[in-house]
Amino acid sequence: MISEAIPAVTKRNVCGRTCEIYSRVCGYHRPTRNWNKGKRAEFADRKPFSFPPAAAKHPSVDGSTPSIESIKSINISEVHP
Repeated sequence: MISEAIPAVTKRNVCGRTCEIYSRVCGYHRPTRNWNKGKRAEFADRKPFSFPPAAAKHPSVDGSTPSIESIKSINISEVHP
């Protein structure tokens, strides 16, 4: 059970300070507390995602140059859903 694996948070473990939230913007991280109302709404609507590494889906992961046939055989919906 997860409650057994993770110790319960008690009041003494909480410091009561506001947690600073950062977001990655154009390659660097910025705090969200200074954002205007519109930017905060946009941030709340974002959906986290990640792309699988292209090499994991590609038949040639040994560093060799892939053939044209192997590139054409890649199903783009598997790499970029």
